[in-house]
Amino acid sequence: AQKRAAAELAAQRDGFRGTLASIGDAVIAADPQGHVSFMNAAAERLTGWAQSDAIGRPLKDVFHIINETTRQPVQNPAHLVMRLGEVVGLANHTILIARDGTERPIADSAAPIRDPEGRIIGVVLVFRDVTEERRAEEALAEQREWLETTLRSIGDAVIATDVQGRVVFMNPVAEFLTGWRA
Repeated sequence: AQKRAAAELAAQRDGFRGTLASIGDAVIAADPQGHVSFMNAAAERLTGWAQSDAIGRPLKDVFHIINETTRQPVQNPAHLVMRLGEVVGLANHTILIARDGTERPIADSAAPIRDPEGRIIGVVLVFRDVTEERRAEEALAEQREWLETTLRSIGDAVIATDVQGRVVFMNPVAEFLTGWRA
């Protein structure tokens, strides 16, 4: 019975590892001391670390993150989770610096891993590259700026509303003719 229970536990553990390995987002698990205990292929790709090289290393070495604007190191989310005991997300504009120096903007969260008694036995990080999302946002902002510049320069009054009929834009001619400011 004990051997069967151990085999079932091992199979369950392997099943969990297989599930984590299959997730499209990057996943890194760390022990309570903040050392890497697992990485999936997406995490290997984004960090530039092979799981075999990363296991046992401090998370901060493998998951090197900085603030995009200040370029200052960002607090290690594993330490924050261990201290707070709850799921945390990093602030926007976090950059992951891969082993080869490649920088990528990421979105991520960290959560405690608990044993059946509720004690924290580790931390799991889930993150993804948001480079394409950032490019799309920048392109959209450029298009919006171009559109507003164009509409402001039109010699006729232009007023735009949202679907509820609320004014969201007025060009200078519309402001002059209506006496209202946008």
